[in-house]
Amino acid sequence: MKRLFCGEILKTPPKKILDAETLFFSDDAELCSEEILKDIKIDPVVDVTKMIEGDPAPFFPTIKAMRIGVSGNKRRYSMENLEQVKKQLPLYGYLGHIKEKDRDSEFRNPVTVWIGGTIHGEWLYLKGYVPPEEDNLRKKIALSLKVGKPMPVSILGFMQLKLQGEVHDVLNIQALSVDWANDKMEGIPGAQVTTVSSEQKSNQEDTMTREEIIAALSLADIKKERPDLVTTLQSEMQESDEEKKNRDEEKKKTETLEKENVDLKKKILDTHRVVLLAEIKDENVRALADGLLTGETTEKLDENWKLVKEKLGKIEKPGMPIITGAAEGKKPGSEFVNEDLL
Repeated sequence: MKRLFCGEILKTPPKKILDAETLFFSDDAELCSEEILKDIKIDPVVDVTKMIEGDPAPFFPTIKAMRIGVSGNKRRYSMENLEQVKKQLPLYGYLGHIKEKDRDSEFRNPVTVWIGGTIHGEWLYLKGYVPPEEDNLRKKIALSLKVGKPMPVSILGFMQLKLQGEVHDVLNIQALSVDWANDKMEGIPGAQVTTVSSEQKSNQEDTMTREEIIAALSLADIKKERPDLVTTLQSEMQESDEEKKNRDEEKKKTETLEKENVDLKKKILDTHRVVLLAEIKDENVRALADGLLTGETTEKLDENWKLVKEKLGKIEKPGMPIITGAAEGKKPGSEFVNEDLL
Protein backbone atom coordinates (compact mmCIF):
# COMPACT_ATOMS: atom_id res chain seq x y z
CA MET A 1 0.00 0.00 0.00
CA LYS A 2 1.46 3.31 -1.06
CA ARG A 3 0.47 6.67 0.34
CA LEU A 4 -1.64 9.17 -1.58
CA PHE A 5 -1.32 12.65 -0.15
CA CYS A 6 -2.82 15.78 -1.72
CA GLY A 7 -3.24 13.86 -4.94
CA GLU A 8 0.41 12.74 -4.98
CA ILE A 9 1.73 9.17 -4.55
CA LEU A 10 4.46 8.90 -1.91
CA LYS A 11 6.60 5.84 -1.19
CA THR A 12 7.67 7.13 2.24
CA PRO A 13 5.91 9.32 4.81
CA PRO A 14 6.31 12.95 3.72
CA LYS A 15 8.45 15.50 5.51
CA LYS A 16 6.59 18.31 3.83
CA ILE A 17 3.45 18.81 1.80
CA LEU A 18 3.89 18.16 -1.89
CA ASP A 19 2.02 19.93 -4.66
CA ALA A 20 -0.93 18.13 -6.20
CA GLU A 21 -0.20 15.71 -9.00
CA THR A 22 -1.68 16.53 -12.38
CA LEU A 23 -3.65 13.33 -12.89
CA PHE A 24 -5.49 14.06 -16.11
CA PHE A 25 -5.25 16.30 -19.09
CA SER A 26 -7.47 19.39 -19.15
CA ASP A 27 -11.17 18.68 -19.24
CA ASP A 28 -13.84 21.34 -19.78
CA ALA A 29 -16.18 21.85 -16.85
CA GLU A 30 -19.81 20.95 -17.32
CA LEU A 31 -22.87 21.51 -15.19
CA CYS A 32 -24.87 18.50 -14.00
CA SER A 33 -27.84 17.57 -16.09
CA GLU A 34 -31.13 16.68 -14.41
CA GLU A 35 -30.51 13.08 -15.45
CA ILE A 36 -27.27 12.95 -13.44
CA LEU A 37 -28.87 14.61 -10.41
CA LYS A 38 -31.72 12.09 -10.44
CA ASP A 39 -29.22 9.22 -10.62
CA ILE A 40 -27.49 10.29 -7.42
CA LYS A 41 -28.80 8.09 -4.62
CA ILE A 42 -28.41 9.20 -1.02
CA ASP A 43 -26.64 6.59 1.13
CA PRO A 44 -29.19 4.69 3.27
CA VAL A 45 -27.32 5.52 6.49
CA VAL A 46 -28.00 9.25 5.95
CA ASP A 47 -31.21 10.65 7.40
CA VAL A 48 -31.63 13.74 5.22
CA THR A 49 -34.68 14.96 7.13
CA LYS A 50 -32.82 15.07 10.44
CA MET A 51 -29.65 16.38 8.79
CA ILE A 52 -31.36 19.50 7.40
CA GLU A 53 -33.63 20.02 10.40
CA GLY A 54 -33.64 23.70 11.33
CA ASP A 55 -31.94 24.67 8.06
CA PRO A 56 -34.24 27.16 6.26
CA ALA A 57 -32.32 26.89 2.98
CA PRO A 58 -30.52 23.53 2.63
CA PHE A 59 -27.44 23.71 0.41
CA PHE A 60 -26.52 20.64 -1.64
CA PRO A 61 -23.51 21.00 -3.99
CA THR A 62 -22.81 18.33 -6.62
CA ILE A 63 -19.22 17.79 -7.76
CA LYS A 64 -17.22 15.86 -10.31
CA ALA A 65 -14.81 14.05 -7.98
CA MET A 66 -12.86 11.44 -9.96
CA ARG A 67 -12.44 10.27 -13.53
CA ILE A 68 -11.57 7.05 -15.40
CA GLY A 69 -8.37 7.21 -17.46
CA VAL A 70 -4.58 7.24 -17.52
CA SER A 71 -2.96 10.06 -15.60
CA GLY A 72 -0.07 12.21 -16.73
CA ASN A 73 2.06 10.12 -14.35
CA LYS A 74 0.94 6.94 -16.16
CA ARG A 75 -1.48 5.65 -13.54
CA ARG A 76 -4.60 3.94 -14.83
CA TYR A 77 -7.86 4.59 -12.95
CA SER A 78 -10.71 2.19 -13.66
CA MET A 79 -14.45 2.01 -13.20
CA GLU A 80 -13.73 -0.24 -10.21
CA ASN A 81 -11.75 2.58 -8.57
CA LEU A 82 -14.71 4.94 -8.95
CA GLU A 83 -16.99 2.28 -7.45
CA GLN A 84 -14.56 1.86 -4.54
CA VAL A 85 -14.78 5.53 -3.62
CA LYS A 86 -18.55 5.56 -4.12
CA LYS A 87 -18.98 2.64 -1.71
CA GLN A 88 -17.00 4.49 0.98
CA LEU A 89 -19.68 7.20 1.25
CA PRO A 90 -20.57 9.10 3.31
CA LEU A 91 -17.26 10.99 3.46
CA TYR A 92 -16.38 14.29 5.10
CA GLY A 93 -14.95 17.31 3.33
CA TYR A 94 -12.69 20.05 4.68
CA LEU A 95 -11.32 23.37 3.52
CA GLY A 96 -8.06 22.02 2.13
CA HIS A 97 -6.33 18.75 3.06
CA ILE A 98 -5.26 18.08 6.62
CA LYS A 99 -1.47 18.04 6.74
CA GLU A 100 0.11 14.61 7.08
CA LYS A 101 1.94 15.55 10.27
CA ASP A 102 -1.24 16.91 11.88
CA ARG A 103 -3.59 14.05 11.08
CA ASP A 104 -3.09 12.29 14.40
CA SER A 105 -3.28 15.41 16.55
CA GLU A 106 -5.37 18.08 14.84
CA PHE A 107 -9.16 17.98 14.90
CA ARG A 108 -10.99 20.04 12.31
CA ASN A 109 -14.72 20.38 11.86
CA PRO A 110 -15.87 19.14 8.46
CA VAL A 111 -17.51 21.78 6.29
CA THR A 112 -19.24 19.31 3.98
CA VAL A 113 -20.53 15.76 4.18
CA TRP A 114 -20.72 13.80 0.92
CA ILE A 115 -23.90 11.75 1.17
CA GLY A 116 -24.46 10.21 -2.27
CA GLY A 117 -22.89 9.51 -5.63
CA THR A 118 -23.32 8.19 -9.15
CA ILE A 119 -21.04 7.30 -12.05
CA HIS A 120 -21.91 8.98 -15.32
CA GLY A 121 -19.65 8.43 -18.33
CA GLU A 122 -16.06 8.66 -17.11
CA TRP A 123 -16.83 10.67 -13.97
CA LEU A 124 -17.81 9.92 -10.39
CA TYR A 125 -20.29 12.55 -9.25
CA LEU A 126 -20.81 13.19 -5.54
CA LYS A 127 -23.55 15.06 -3.79
CA GLY A 128 -22.85 16.80 -0.52
CA TYR A 129 -24.46 18.93 2.15
CA VAL A 130 -22.96 22.15 3.52
CA PRO A 131 -24.42 22.99 6.95
CA PRO A 132 -25.86 26.48 7.57
CA GLU A 133 -23.02 27.52 9.90
CA GLU A 134 -20.72 27.38 6.85
CA ASP A 135 -22.52 30.31 5.24
CA ASN A 136 -19.30 31.81 3.86
CA LEU A 137 -18.50 28.54 2.09
CA ARG A 138 -22.02 28.40 0.65
CA LYS A 139 -21.63 31.92 -0.74
CA LYS A 140 -18.19 31.12 -2.14
CA ILE A 141 -19.44 27.98 -3.93
CA ALA A 142 -22.47 29.78 -5.37
CA LEU A 143 -20.35 32.72 -6.48
CA SER A 144 -17.80 30.45 -8.16
CA LEU A 145 -20.58 29.07 -10.36
CA LYS A 146 -21.96 32.51 -11.15
CA VAL A 147 -18.61 33.86 -12.34
CA GLY A 148 -17.72 30.75 -14.34
CA LYS A 149 -14.87 29.53 -12.11
CA PRO A 150 -16.34 26.50 -10.29
CA MET A 151 -14.70 25.79 -6.93
CA PRO A 152 -12.34 22.78 -7.24
CA VAL A 153 -12.10 19.67 -5.07
CA SER A 154 -9.41 17.10 -4.30
CA ILE A 155 -9.57 13.56 -2.83
CA LEU A 156 -7.27 12.70 0.08
CA GLY A 157 -6.49 9.02 0.69
CA PHE A 158 -4.32 5.99 -0.05
CA MET A 159 -3.97 3.71 -3.08
CA GLN A 160 -2.32 0.45 -4.08
CA LEU A 161 -0.49 0.24 -7.42
CA LYS A 162 0.59 -2.55 -9.77
CA LEU A 163 3.01 -1.96 -12.66
CA GLN A 164 1.69 -3.07 -16.07
CA GLY A 165 4.29 -2.22 -18.72
CA GLU A 166 4.82 1.52 -18.50
CA VAL A 167 1.54 2.16 -16.67
CA HIS A 168 0.63 1.59 -13.03
CA ASP A 169 -2.81 0.08 -12.55
CA VAL A 170 -4.56 1.43 -9.47
CA LEU A 171 -5.84 -1.65 -7.63
CA ASN A 172 -7.41 -0.13 -4.54
CA ILE A 173 -8.26 3.31 -3.23
CA GLN A 174 -9.03 4.21 0.36
CA ALA A 175 -10.47 7.72 0.47
CA LEU A 176 -10.08 9.72 3.68
CA SER A 177 -11.91 12.88 2.64
CA VAL A 178 -13.07 14.85 -0.38
CA ASP A 179 -11.91 18.39 0.30
CA TRP A 180 -12.44 21.83 -1.17
CA ALA A 181 -9.30 23.16 -2.86
CA ASN A 182 -7.90 26.51 -3.88
CA ASP A 183 -8.22 27.64 -7.49
CA LYS A 184 -6.20 25.42 -9.88
CA MET A 185 -5.22 23.09 -7.03
CA GLU A 186 -7.73 20.32 -7.77
CA GLY A 187 -6.31 16.77 -7.71
CA ILE A 188 -7.79 16.05 -11.14
CA PRO A 189 -8.38 18.81 -13.71
CA GLY A 190 -12.12 19.21 -14.02
CA ALA A 191 -12.79 17.95 -10.46
CA GLN A 192 -15.02 20.73 -9.20
CA VAL A 193 -18.49 21.78 -8.18
CA THR A 194 -20.96 21.51 -11.04
CA THR A 195 -24.25 22.69 -9.58
CA VAL A 196 -26.09 23.52 -6.36
CA SER A 197 -29.58 22.42 -5.37
CA SER A 198 -31.90 23.12 -2.46
CA GLU A 199 -33.88 20.17 -1.13
CA GLN A 200 -36.75 20.56 1.29
CA LYS A 201 -38.28 17.76 3.33
CA SER A 202 -40.52 17.06 0.36
CA ASN A 203 -37.32 16.06 -1.43
CA GLN A 204 -38.07 18.53 -4.24
CA GLU A 205 -35.02 19.97 -5.91
CA ASP A 206 -34.56 23.50 -7.11
CA THR A 207 -31.53 23.14 -9.36
CA MET A 208 -29.85 26.12 -10.98
CA THR A 209 -29.00 25.44 -14.60
CA ARG A 210 -26.11 27.09 -16.40
CA GLU A 211 -28.52 29.30 -18.33
CA GLU A 212 -30.26 30.40 -15.11
CA ILE A 213 -26.94 31.22 -13.44
CA ILE A 214 -25.81 33.32 -16.40
CA ALA A 215 -29.21 35.03 -16.70
CA ALA A 216 -29.09 35.99 -13.01
CA LEU A 217 -25.81 37.86 -13.39
CA SER A 218 -25.89 41.64 -13.56
CA LEU A 219 -23.21 43.92 -14.94
CA ALA A 220 -22.60 45.17 -11.41
CA ASP A 221 -22.01 41.57 -10.23
CA ILE A 222 -19.46 40.97 -12.95
CA LYS A 223 -17.67 44.26 -12.34
CA LYS A 224 -17.48 43.54 -8.63
CA GLU A 225 -16.50 39.87 -8.72
CA ARG A 226 -14.63 39.61 -12.04
CA PRO A 227 -13.03 42.97 -12.86
CA ASP A 228 -10.40 41.04 -14.81
CA LEU A 229 -13.11 39.69 -17.10
CA VAL A 230 -14.46 43.20 -17.69
CA THR A 231 -10.94 44.41 -18.54
CA THR A 232 -10.46 41.50 -20.96
CA LEU A 233 -13.78 42.22 -22.69
CA GLN A 234 -12.94 45.90 -23.02
CA SER A 235 -9.54 45.01 -24.46
CA GLU A 236 -11.10 42.65 -26.99
CA MET A 237 -13.63 45.28 -28.02
CA GLN A 238 -10.85 47.84 -28.50
CA GLU A 239 -8.91 45.35 -30.57
CA SER A 240 -12.03 44.74 -32.65
CA ASP A 241 -12.42 48.48 -33.28
CA GLU A 242 -8.77 48.69 -34.28
CA GLU A 243 -9.16 45.71 -36.60
CA LYS A 244 -12.23 47.31 -38.18
CA LYS A 245 -10.29 50.54 -38.70
CA ASN A 246 -7.46 48.61 -40.35
CA ARG A 247 -9.90 46.76 -42.60
CA ASP A 248 -11.51 50.02 -43.68
CA GLU A 249 -8.11 51.51 -44.47
CA GLU A 250 -7.10 48.45 -46.46
CA LYS A 251 -10.40 48.56 -48.33
CA LYS A 252 -9.83 52.21 -49.24
CA LYS A 253 -6.32 51.45 -50.44
CA THR A 254 -7.59 48.58 -52.57
CA GLU A 255 -10.35 50.72 -54.06
CA THR A 256 -7.85 53.49 -54.82
CA LEU A 257 -5.47 51.05 -56.52
CA GLU A 258 -8.30 49.55 -58.54
CA LYS A 259 -9.43 52.99 -59.67
CA GLU A 260 -5.87 53.95 -60.58
CA ASN A 261 -5.54 50.73 -62.57
CA VAL A 262 -8.78 51.44 -64.42
CA ASP A 263 -7.66 55.01 -65.19
CA LEU A 264 -4.26 53.80 -66.37
CA LYS A 265 -5.83 51.13 -68.56
CA LYS A 266 -8.15 53.72 -70.10
CA LYS A 267 -5.22 56.05 -70.84
CA ILE A 268 -3.30 53.23 -72.52
CA LEU A 269 -6.32 52.25 -74.63
CA ASP A 270 -7.08 55.87 -75.56
CA THR A 271 -3.44 56.42 -76.59
CA HIS A 272 -3.43 53.25 -78.67
CA ARG A 273 -6.68 54.28 -80.39
CA VAL A 274 -5.14 57.64 -81.26
CA VAL A 275 -2.09 55.89 -82.76
CA LEU A 276 -4.25 53.57 -84.86
CA LEU A 277 -6.65 56.28 -86.03
CA ALA A 278 -3.71 58.53 -86.93
CA GLU A 279 -3.13 56.27 -89.94
CA ILE A 280 -6.20 57.85 -91.55
CA LYS A 281 -5.66 61.27 -93.19
CA ASP A 282 -9.26 62.16 -93.96
CA GLU A 283 -11.02 63.55 -90.89
CA ASN A 284 -14.47 62.33 -91.96
CA VAL A 285 -13.22 58.80 -92.55
CA ARG A 286 -11.24 58.97 -89.28
CA ALA A 287 -14.40 59.93 -87.39
CA LEU A 288 -16.20 57.02 -89.01
CA ALA A 289 -13.37 54.66 -88.03
CA ASP A 290 -13.43 56.03 -84.47
CA GLY A 291 -17.07 55.01 -84.13
CA LEU A 292 -16.37 51.51 -85.45
CA LEU A 293 -13.20 50.78 -83.45
CA THR A 294 -13.84 49.00 -80.12
CA GLY A 295 -11.77 46.83 -77.76
CA GLU A 296 -11.08 46.43 -74.04
CA THR A 297 -7.38 45.65 -74.59
CA THR A 298 -4.71 46.83 -76.99
CA GLU A 299 -4.68 43.37 -78.56
CA LYS A 300 -8.42 43.54 -79.11
CA LEU A 301 -8.07 47.02 -80.60
CA ASP A 302 -5.44 45.75 -83.05
CA GLU A 303 -7.66 42.84 -84.03
CA ASN A 304 -10.73 45.04 -84.53
CA TRP A 305 -8.66 47.66 -86.37
CA LYS A 306 -8.10 45.17 -89.15
CA LEU A 307 -11.84 44.64 -89.49
CA VAL A 308 -12.45 48.40 -89.47
CA LYS A 309 -9.93 48.87 -92.25
CA GLU A 310 -11.66 46.17 -94.28
CA LYS A 311 -14.97 47.99 -93.96
CA LEU A 312 -13.38 51.35 -94.75
CA GLY A 313 -11.64 49.85 -97.78
CA LYS A 314 -15.01 49.02 -99.27
CA ILE A 315 -16.21 52.61 -99.15
CA GLU A 316 -12.92 54.32 -100.15
CA LYS A 317 -13.11 56.31 -103.36
CA PRO A 318 -10.50 55.65 -106.05
CA GLY A 319 -7.60 58.04 -105.90
CA MET A 320 -8.37 59.16 -102.33
CA PRO A 321 -5.72 57.70 -100.05
CA ILE A 322 -7.06 57.74 -96.51
CA ILE A 323 -4.25 55.75 -94.95
CA THR A 324 -0.93 57.50 -94.30
CA GLY A 325 2.38 56.01 -95.29
CA ALA A 326 1.31 54.82 -98.73
CA ALA A 327 4.20 52.96 -100.27
CA GLU A 328 5.81 54.27 -103.44
CA GLY A 329 4.66 52.56 -106.58
CA LYS A 330 1.30 51.54 -105.05
CA LYS A 331 -2.01 52.99 -105.90
CA PRO A 332 -3.73 55.22 -103.41
CA GLY A 333 -5.75 53.27 -100.87
CA SER A 334 -3.52 50.18 -101.14
CA GLU A 335 -2.66 50.25 -97.41
CA PHE A 336 -5.88 48.48 -96.39
CA VAL A 337 -5.94 44.89 -95.20
CA ASN A 338 -5.12 42.42 -97.98
CA GLU A 339 -4.16 45.48 -100.11
CA ASP A 340 -7.59 45.36 -101.70
CA LEU A 341 -8.21 48.10 -104.27
CA LEU A 342 -11.48 49.63 -105.38
